Amino acid sequence: MDISKTQFKRYTKCGTYYPLDKIYYTHSLDDEDMDNIKHVLEGMFSDAGDDLVKLPDEKLEAFLEYYKETERLALEEASRTFGKVFEYKESTKDQKSFSISDTHGNTLYTYLDGYNEDDDEIIVVEVKATTSKKFVELGYTKDKKLNPLFEKNDNIISLKKELSEKDYKVLEKLYNKDSDAGKYIYDLGITKYIVSQSLKRNNIKKRVKYYLGILNSSYIKDVNQEKLICFVDCTSILDSYDEIIKADYDRLVSVLNKPSLDNKKYENKCKSCEYFKICHESLNVKNSILKLIGKSKKVGDKTLEDLVNEGKTKLIDIPYDELTNINQIIQRDVIDSHNEYINKDKIKKLIDTIEYPIYHLDFEGLNLPIPRFKGEKPYTQSLFQFSIHIERSPGVCDYEKDHYSFLPDDFEDHREDLIKEMIRIIDLSKGGSVMVYNKGYESPAINKLARIFKEYEDELKLIDSKIVDLLDIVRGEVKTGVNFYHEDLEGSFSIKKVLPVFSKLSYKELDVQNGNEAMIAYSSFKHLPKEDIELKRQELIKYCGLDTYSMFIILNELRGRIL
Repeated sequence: MDISKTQFKRYTKCGTYYPLDKIYYTHSLDDEDMDNIKHVLEGMFSDAGDDLVKLPDEKLEAFLEYYKETERLALEEASRTFGKVFEYKESTKDQKSFSISDTHGNTLYTYLDGYNEDDDEIIVVEVKATTSKKFVELGYTKDKKLNPLFEKNDNIISLKKELSEKDYKVLEKLYNKDSDAGKYIYDLGITKYIVSQSLKRNNIKKRVKYYLGILNSSYIKDVNQEKLICFVDCTSILDSYDEIIKADYDRLVSVLNKPSLDNKKYENKCKSCEYFKICHESLNVKNSILKLIGKSKKVGDKTLEDLVNEGKTKLIDIPYDELTNINQIIQRDVIDSHNEYINKDKIKKLIDTIEYPIYHLDFEGLNLPIPRFKGEKPYTQSLFQFSIHIERSPGVCDYEKDHYSFLPDDFEDHREDLIKEMIRIIDLSKGGSVMVYNKGYESPAINKLARIFKEYEDELKLIDSKIVDLLDIVRGEVKTGVNFYHEDLEGSFSIKKVLPVFSKLSYKELDVQNGNEAMIAYSSFKHLPKEDIELKRQELIKYCGLDTYSMFIILNELRGRIL
């Protein structure tokens, strides 16, 4: 069997990924009864034959050109940095490849983004559209100061020459393939294993260096002298990685030789797998145990993984007297009683601080690996649209008459136009509040604009100072207990979950239904003719407009509930 590096990573996630993949492609599996296979296939394909599992990644497809451009620029920079030629190949199959075969008839292979070989040395560059932040900020804290594990010299990031005992503890994170930085090291570790084994079998004795080519988080377009691409020297980190990959490979071979669906242990990473609903269909229910409020999702000393593997699938499966968290108790009481929970005093206190008029504000932005405009960093939320609904007095806001929108009809830089129009509409000269839903997005976006466009800094800072977060009113401070809960929220306080609790309005009726689709729609402006752009504009205006009108509805309904 031919196994790509991508397949290797997927098949070593757990023991059931490969068996499910085999059923998906061949509709059969050795030593499994056909009734079981038919049941699995029902979860993979609809009665009409539609694929329910391997769905197209529309965001990846829409932004593929930007990822390819990142790779091209990275190899150009590698040629300058290392003084050697690294050719960019648009098609993966045109890249340099290495492979190794085993006695079981399996061949493990990989393609290399960047490759250079001379008489003495081989340099391998693996390009990833991630940023350097996860490496340069990796370290331990002492006296409130970061002691970084890596040091940066020009655009090369490498391990410190002398490592302390604490440094070595941090270094262990790089050997965890599920950690933020570790997953990239693991990926390169597979490449290193294949390359080193191939060279060894062909008796080629050359020094090989391995680098990750990534985006420099310190780069600011047209502002500083930093380079867009930097390189993480992983050569020494990977010295002990062959044993890790070899152990994973041996486990994989045993799965390939005897695939079985028996091992369906739940791990938190299962949720991101396309086979999740098939492997753990009992968790695909309303108010599943996975919907516990909070990040840790622990009940006492038991983790979510512990609870699921004990056979608990619904929130009501947890004995009531084992619930220790105030939010778990609120959540359980609501599910048991089918009555919503509302802390009227806390909500009233927050609503009483709001000044009128309220400017319900929502932005849409595009975060690309390569900054588009001056002052932006990699993955900066480059704003292109806003929607504002003005609530001039409590409960008074017309969907159309009180709606203001900004959205250009091209793919150019209109940030200054956006600022001017927003300042014109949001008139705080006589007071007022700016309401958003999750200020963790809007507030940083406004402050970034203030740093880039200094001439509007005072007006933008004023808008930021008047922000009221509706999420704080609805959810409240999670540590001390949520302010509101309804069983239909299922642990989520996203605006798309909250709106149906208070209104029959729905995003499902829109052509653009979420933030990813908004980015995809806007990015299509770059390629569409004018008449098609206008159709997309109207779709985006409706979507962003529903976000801001939803805020008005939710606030108004909460106001009615506390009277």
